[in-house]
Amino acid sequence: MTKLLAIAQPTLAYFGEKDAQQLAIIRRLVADLNLPVEIRSCPTLREASGLALSSRNQYLSVIERAEAVSLWRSLQSAQQAFRQGEREAIPLLAGVKAELATAPGIQVQYVELVHPQTLAPLARVEAAGLLAIAAFVGGTRLIDNVILVNRQPIIAIDGPAGSGKSTVTRRLAQAMGLLHLDTGAMYRAVTWLVMKQGIPLNDEASIAELMGEMKVELLPTDSWEEPTRVRINNEEVTDAIRTPEVTASVSPLSAQLAVRQALVAEQRRLGQRGGLVAEGRDIGTNVFPNAELKIYLTASVEERAKRRWQEFQNRGLTDISLEKLQREIQQRDYQDSTRPLAPLRQAADAIEINTDRLTIEEVMEEIVQRYQEKLALSGDNPAPALDRPGKPIPKKGLSSPP
Repeated sequence: MTKLLAIAQPTLAYFGEKDAQQLAIIRRLVADLNLPVEIRSCPTLREASGLALSSRNQYLSVIERAEAVSLWRSLQSAQQAFRQGEREAIPLLAGVKAELATAPGIQVQYVELVHPQTLAPLARVEAAGLLAIAAFVGGTRLIDNVILVNRQPIIAIDGPAGSGKSTVTRRLAQAMGLLHLDTGAMYRAVTWLVMKQGIPLNDEASIAELMGEMKVELLPTDSWEEPTRVRINNEEVTDAIRTPEVTASVSPLSAQLAVRQALVAEQRRLGQRGGLVAEGRDIGTNVFPNAELKIYLTASVEERAKRRWQEFQNRGLTDISLEKLQREIQQRDYQDSTRPLAPLRQAADAIEINTDRLTIEEVMEEIVQRYQEKLALSGDNPAPALDRPGKPIPKKGLSSPP
């Protein structure tokens, strides 16, 4: 693998989550050797029965295929027990083995509960655990796994500029009593700081140094109609980061490795306990790949330009034409989707919602319905209905350490 990465020299490499042990080893290798490549995980795809997709499935007979589904059922039973409060390895593993024992054609090679990054055996799941199975079904060796995460659910909302992410996310967070993680505001704040310091956008060394000195804070507002309040290095920049000048510079700056590494690490830290709805362009694919619900909001360029134009009009910025905004959005789409580091992509397991002809209420209803379906399948408590008042948003906000 080291030779392959050295020869190909990719900036981004994708590996499947189905072989979670391999994924953990590769990530450790890249970190230990300080290789300039980002390892991105791809979620496991499954047949309607729950059987993980694999080229080896073609060797299964009809009877063996039916028995192989027990691998996924056993993992689901452990996931259900975990969500109901079980944290000890012995009963979790016992439940998996009991389910596998109902399929006589399955010969278990191993069932293990380990740390997702270090692969060290766990006696108890504190933050997260990797529950992995390897077994022979007939003469075919199959593997499967599930990540057990001890946190509240996360909703990841991605999409291109102007698709309605910010408005929907703010309102959704307030209605459901979730924290709102506006990652776009974080990148805008850094962009504003770079411009204020007079640092050229292509001076990556100076920008990397600046990242080590900055502190970003996201503060809640009293109404979803107001944008997230933002402070950087104790300076209020809520309005300053939403000017056309900052908007035009966000994409190239956010594509820089030092900027993205620092902010993604901070976003993951803020999301450790879950209970939030996060918006951005790589939330479901990179920041929170294990989010319980992934939404991809999209809309036509024309519709997104109209929304952005109306936003500027409401703020008194009347010297910007609709045609110019359309060109800028098309250029932003191209920059975001073609940049080598964390490009704009729809996650394989994300639900796409086109907002062209939908009201905010209709989009929210669709997302909440999907969220309730996810929690119902997992056995968690259902999400609140939209007509119920949301829980107060914590006034402490979200902040990064200095």
